[in-house]
Amino acid sequence: DDGAPSDTVLAVLETFNVSASNRAHDFVVAYTGACSDEDTDPTTGLQHLEGDVQTAVDEVWKTLANVESIGVSALVETCGTTDDNVERLLGDARSLARALTTMRRAIGGAVSTLRCDQIYPLYIRTVEGSLCTEAA
Repeated sequence: DDGAPSDTVLAVLETFNVSASNRAHDFVVAYTGACSDEDTDPTTGLQHLEGDVQTAVDEVWKTLANVESIGVSALVETCGTTDDNVERLLGDARSLARALTTMRRAIGGAVSTLRCDQIYPLYIRTVEGSLCTEAA
């Protein structure tokens, strides 16, 4: 421990039993280290989730397009259902795609907000600037 503010912050985590296997620990290590290591990017998991959700959105729209290309009347005849059921299914699928798109956008917003270039300057000002200067 060389007394650097980041060492103090990590020591506080240790005092509160926040281990290296804890996601909060990963975030603190990343932000106190200016995200200098690509492997410590705290948004990696969110970025993967954002991509997975977008893949799901794309699949829903692609499936909808395929179903619509068959036509409602052909589906009614083939599946032995009603126009209302098919239209409800299509409407629900569109609603699902829109909800997933909203989710993906929210995840993207979280990724943007949690980027190191957003958080690290706040950490420097707050911890290393204000708190450490005041304590000295």
